[in-house]
Amino acid sequence: MTTKPRRNYNTTYRTDLLKAIKKLAVELDKRENELIEEGMELVLEKYAKGADRLDGNEGDNGSS
Repeated sequence: MTTKPRRNYNTTYRTDLLKAIKKLAVELDKRENELIEEGMELVLEKYAKGADRLDGNEGDNGSS
């Protein structure tokens, strides 16, 4: 399994969501960040062209 490049990014979350993620991470024996990243991937899939965005083709509408 190859690791994708990573970078630090600071943000704020609703307290109730963060508490739920922390609890779920303990229950699943996963890192909180893994669950948050999985959620981000699901949002990209839900709102069209998620695969393109994951490939770094943001703003590329295919017209040349």
